[in-house]
Amino acid sequence: MAIVEGTSAVPESHTHLRAWIWLKGCWTSLKSHLVRADQSFVFLKNLSIVGLVTALIGAYFQYTSWLQEHSIQQYKDNFSRATEVFEKTSSAMSSAMHLQQILFGNYRSANIGESDPHQIAFIAKNGNAIYKDYVDARTSFRQNIDVYARKLEIYVDWPFTSHELEAASDLNNDPISYLKLREYDFDCQNHMPTSKPGAIALAKPKAPAASPDLKIDWSSAKHQALAFYYCFEKTHTAILVARQWASGAQIDPAKKIWFTGTLNDNQELLNKQAVRMDFFMLLVMRRIGEIRLKYQPKGFLCHLLPWCR
Repeated sequence: MAIVEGTSAVPESHTHLRAWIWLKGCWTSLKSHLVRADQSFVFLKNLSIVGLVTALIGAYFQYTSWLQEHSIQQYKDNFSRATEVFEKTSSAMSSAMHLQQILFGNYRSANIGESDPHQIAFIAKNGNAIYKDYVDARTSFRQNIDVYARKLEIYVDWPFTSHELEAASDLNNDPISYLKLREYDFDCQNHMPTSKPGAIALAKPKAPAASPDLKIDWSSAKHQALAFYYCFEKTHTAILVARQWASGAQIDPAKKIWFTGTLNDNQELLNKQAVRMDFFMLLVMRRIGEIRLKYQPKGFLCHLLPWCR
């Protein structure tokens, strides 16, 4: 066994002292080796943590980059679909409404206050010329309104619904339709869209007290479109005499007299349709603007801070 430094100076008779010095030297040597080993281990440990953190940061930025690309694509899809259904629906609504207004206005001009027979004949000719366009516009609107309403619900309403998945999975969650509005006797004169939050509740006429109410939510593009179409059809029925005049058909004199007394009420219905159209367009345009804001690219600091909006 090697002689530990310091023991050679001690006489051999002091066996216990020499043994104690030897053990002390062994412990000192062992401790120095342990310290050096621990330092090496700490260095390697810190090196591995740095590498792990670096890998995590790299993975995070790769994920945010992918998420940004995914969000841009989702924005393009949502924006494109919302814009498309808005263009188609608003175009159908506008064409049908304006042709209805022109037809009614021509009848009123030709039959109320105009005495020049040449002017009356000219107005009647114009009324007859647009009659086919009105019939075509109404037919197209009637054929497509249910599809437009569902697309508005999917691409304009649901993205801004807090319980989107529940709304999409519950088929009876929103039972509103043209038939339901007629069943609950929706009032086109008094039930007008508003910017105030919340929904109005319509009670079913002559129904038991326990019957559920029909809720009309003016923050829903679907609800506004269906209410517009319902009132368009109500006005269409109310101006039957004007439509008969524009088509060149014979008019019952008694009905013509009765219709003359309703001209102001019908004009008010037409005016309120224009208000409904404005509310609908403003709502959907605001939603499309919110889609743009929702998916706009984040700044660098917002990538680092996950709670940044």
